[in-house]
Amino acid sequence: MIKAYIMLNLSLGNTKKILEEIKKLEYIDSISVVTGPVDVVLTVSVNRLEELYNLTYEKLSSIQGINNISTYIVEKEMLSEEEQE
Repeated sequence: MIKAYIMLNLSLGNTKKILEEIKKLEYIDSISVVTGPVDVVLTVSVNRLEELYNLTYEKLSSIQGINNISTYIVEKEMLSEEEQE
C-alpha cells in the first residue's frame, strides 16, 4: 500500500462544492480543511503509483476550483495510529 498526502489550494467561495466532489473519489482516506499556505490536505492510499497519478492528474485536476496540487508520498512512517494506543 502506498500512502500519500495531497495538498490543495482552492478558489475562494467554492470550498463546499469542491469538497463534495472530492468525497466521491476513490482512494481518499481523509479530507482536512486547514489553515496556512494550503487549504486542504488529503490523505490517500493506493496500491500502485499509477493509481496516484490518475487520482491527481485526471480526477483532482479536473475539479473546477482546485488551483494547485502538491503530492507527497510517504516513504516511512515512524509512529502509526496503532502504535499510539
